[in-house]
Amino acid sequence: MIDGRSQAEPTGPFGWKCQPRGRLREWHSTPEFDFLDADHDGYLGLPDPVLHRRRVIFVKPGLWIIVDDLSGASRHDIDLTFQFAPIDVALGTHPWARAETPKGRVLWVSPFPSAPVRSALKCGEVAPIRGWISRDYGQRQPAPMLIYSLAVALPYRIVTLLLPDRQGATSPPAVRGLYDDAGLPIGVAFERPRRVVRFDDNAVSVERE
Repeated sequence: MIDGRSQAEPTGPFGWKCQPRGRLREWHSTPEFDFLDADHDGYLGLPDPVLHRRRVIFVKPGLWIIVDDLSGASRHDIDLTFQFAPIDVALGTHPWARAETPKGRVLWVSPFPSAPVRSALKCGEVAPIRGWISRDYGQRQPAPMLIYSLAVALPYRIVTLLLPDRQGATSPPAVRGLYDDAGLPIGVAFERPRRVVRFDDNAVSVERE
């Protein structure tokens, strides 16, 4: 969400006042990773028009890196949200969050921002509506929503890691963000196993040791 506005505006239960137009920029698959690059125009109606570009990198065999680029000219309030099913989600060492299913499967989530970020969990709130899921028409139940909030001048890039943890550790994994001289995120480095994922505007590389 940007400045409290969603990328799509509903009108009633079965219609949309405004829907974004998405564009697939690139998709390809290699033995090392799958890569998706797309953007949408859902925020171009803001007083300062914002183009949202998202790249999703699936690093095989099982972790995801999300790269969000926001192009604009002014300062904006950004909310990066993740809606979970009704499972246990807890805030850990900032800015890490840990989600665990009843079967003990764990997912670690963390952004790697170059600006201060606030993390929060919302569940079953109505003003505004946050932290709900619906399994069937006319039904809803509370479920945790993870929100990372920051106020930044655009253009800006947010990198988020989604890391499944088969061991179910209780402390965050050893991971750090990589940045260029201007503070722009350009990669993520992992300690165990040792590997580095790098990206720029046009390419992605995975280095393993």
